[in-house]
Amino acid sequence: MRIRIGLTTLVLLVSVATTASAQRQGTQLQSDPNRGITRVGTRGANFLEIGVGARELALGGAVVAAVDGLSSLYWNSSAIVGIKGVSGAASYAELYGNSGVTHSFLAAAVPLSPADVIGASLIRFSSGDVRVTSEQWPTGGDPERAETVEWSGTAFGLHYSRAITDRLNVGFTAKYIQEGIPQATANYVGLDLSTVFETGIYGITMGAAVVNVGTTGQFRGGAIETVMPSSANQGPIPSGDGVPVEIKTARLQLPTAFRFGIRAELYGAPDAIIGPSAEHGLAVVGSIQDATTTFMEPAFGAEYSYRGMFFARVGKQFRNEPRANWGFTDGMSAGLGMRLPLGDRRIAVDYAYTTLGDALGHNQVFSFEIGF
Repeated sequence: MRIRIGLTTLVLLVSVATTASAQRQGTQLQSDPNRGITRVGTRGANFLEIGVGARELALGGAVVAAVDGLSSLYWNSSAIVGIKGVSGAASYAELYGNSGVTHSFLAAAVPLSPADVIGASLIRFSSGDVRVTSEQWPTGGDPERAETVEWSGTAFGLHYSRAITDRLNVGFTAKYIQEGIPQATANYVGLDLSTVFETGIYGITMGAAVVNVGTTGQFRGGAIETVMPSSANQGPIPSGDGVPVEIKTARLQLPTAFRFGIRAELYGAPDAIIGPSAEHGLAVVGSIQDATTTFMEPAFGAEYSYRGMFFARVGKQFRNEPRANWGFTDGMSAGLGMRLPLGDRRIAVDYAYTTLGDALGHNQVFSFEIGF
């Protein structure tokens, strides 16, 4: 009965993802008699696709069914059920080598009961200081415009997770997203729906999530406002004259995606495929992500543990974009971690190193979590 309930929940989630994908694809391309086929359903808030958590990124992001700790609020919020007390976590990443681009994650969660957990999270993306460009100075450096600008993205999420049975959890997330520069921003509201199901067979766990389903956004602000001359004045616009005009930008869709993953305990757990062990553990993970703007992308990873305290991880993410020209090592990741019990507290420290090809360089990610 429990297995039937869990599989039914997964099927329903897949159906929701398929419907949302079909609706998005149906509005992405429209026919314009003057311009032919154009892509009007462009995406916004792309920073939401950047994963969080050093452990999760070291495993190649293949963690929809294998999230550990508060990083689950990003990957699969249903997995947060089971935390023992108030917990907080932070993650920081320097992206694309020494480009100055950073990505940060803060989260907190509180159990309301053994079966109910609420949480909050904050994601912050920053481009760093970028020089303002112009037609005469396309790479910046205009002596008359020496200022810089920062492109940033922020996502604030509220989460609720509940255990339906001792093997099946569901999670819901509502989030508010803003991106842009100080003079022009776009705002969105998004929802996530997720589930995780422990089969009870050889330590196999399945997880699924539909993420970033929500409203469209449109950039507004002073940077896209101007003044046009009135019909009586076609020359330079005198002060106080002219007609204020706001340039209308395209409406952008959130990067909606469906994720599905499996985790299997090979060695160490009581129901592991090879057998139990009190000291050593080995688990493998795999996942796929399907988004409207890319082909289906698989990822795989493996995690070794010693006495449940020290961890070594490797992962591989595959890119299926037609223009992607990755070598074998591109998309690979590795990392280390520790879980240290200090009295009633649990402290987790993790590190990950990922490669993203010659164009994007490498990333280093650090994570810290404490539970009370």
